[in-house]
Amino acid sequence: MPEIVESFEDLKEHASYCHAILYRIDPMAEGKFRVRVQAGRFGYDKTLGENEAKDVELWLKSVGAIKVVGSVAPEVFFA
Repeated sequence: MPEIVESFEDLKEHASYCHAILYRIDPMAEGKFRVRVQAGRFGYDKTLGENEAKDVELWLKSVGAIKVVGSVAPEVFFA
C-alpha cells in the first residue's frame, strides 16, 4: 500500500529513482479526472481538470510509466 504524497512534484522527484511507475486516470463528472500514480512505495491520488490531467499523462508517458486499466484478485486471475 503506497504512502500518499500531496505534491506531484515530490512524486516526480522520487519516481526518477524507481524501476516501475504505474498510473491510472479515470474520468469523473464535469470534465474532472481522478489521477492515481504509484512510484515505489509512494503514491499520488488527486482529482484534476482536463488540462492538468493531460500534462500529467504526457509526463508519465515520457518516462515510460505503465498504464493500469483494472485489477483482479490473484486467486481468480487464472481461474
